[in-house]
Amino acid sequence: MTKLQTHVFSIIFVAFVLVSAALTIALFWPVPKPTDAELSAQRNIVGVLDEISGKTVVMNTDQSGQLLAVVGAPLPAAGEQEIELPLPDGGYRTDFVLNRDAFSFRNYGSSFPEGNLAIDQVREVFGDGVCASIDGDKCVPIPAAQFWIEQMNDAMRQGHCLGFTVLAYDLFTGDLSKENFQGEADATRALTQDTPLMRTIAQRWSLQTTPELLRAAVLGTPRDIIAKLYELREPVDLGLFGRKGGGHSVLAYGADHLGD
Repeated sequence: MTKLQTHVFSIIFVAFVLVSAALTIALFWPVPKPTDAELSAQRNIVGVLDEISGKTVVMNTDQSGQLLAVVGAPLPAAGEQEIELPLPDGGYRTDFVLNRDAFSFRNYGSSFPEGNLAIDQVREVFGDGVCASIDGDKCVPIPAAQFWIEQMNDAMRQGHCLGFTVLAYDLFTGDLSKENFQGEADATRALTQDTPLMRTIAQRWSLQTTPELLRAAVLGTPRDIIAKLYELREPVDLGLFGRKGGGHSVLAYGADHLGD
């Protein structure tokens, strides 16, 4: 072997060692995860699909056909008794007023395809990374984003109740303005069922499947949830589920203690 060949093989060997070391560090280096409350506007949609794919999301259907994505609460083990927490005394009301801050139109399923989730709403959540190309305001979705859209719209064919709940809350808190939809509306109840509003309802529905919000869910018995409601004393999305399946989403804006 000539001196030149020896030199070349030495360079190749050193390069191989360096690349191997870099790959090892990349595999085992701890990557910080977002906090429970964090929902990044630049969230990688491929990562979201990987995290929810058959692992943490369970679909439940209520008697009206409403389809929800939830984290399944574990049932007590055989022979194990549930610890009953004392119910809080009294009641409370938030500033949310049903006849003012709730929508006036009913939940719907696949009757209004013009209100389906579209790439513009997905882009608002995940950023430009969902676009294979951008031409002016037009975003051509990457395959993962198109898959997400199709999956979400298919699930919402039976109803949009959680989208109603979350959007009503966002309008109530001022996170979104009613003027973004219909400038003449002075209350959520005055908003009419048009395409931009329905697409935002669909967007809010789809957020329930993001890992950040799944990790932020509070699970437990009815007493556990009631105790948490009294602790928060603010409007929250309340998911109601039976042990044998079925569920619905409502906005809990108050509670009354009616006795045992």
